[in-house]
Amino acid sequence: MPCLDTLRIKDTQIAQIAPQRRPHYGPYERMAILELRAARGWSVKQTADTLLVTPARIAAWLKRIDDQGGQCPVATTRAGE
Repeated sequence: MPCLDTLRIKDTQIAQIAPQRRPHYGPYERMAILELRAARGWSVKQTADTLLVTPARIAAWLKRIDDQGGQCPVATTRAGE
């Protein structure tokens, strides 16, 4: 597991990239982020700030889940598992 200094350095580098140009999270990672948000009781803003995405992106994931009954844009298992 990376040490906190390593994570801080990585986060600093990623934060310098415009949100639109950062790597995108796949369905499995989106679900993990939303589960972590629920477990920690984080707001949309706290989640976005912690995981270096925009609040609008988190809100969009939540809206899509509500609109599609939990089917999109997240997954509970990785493809092939």
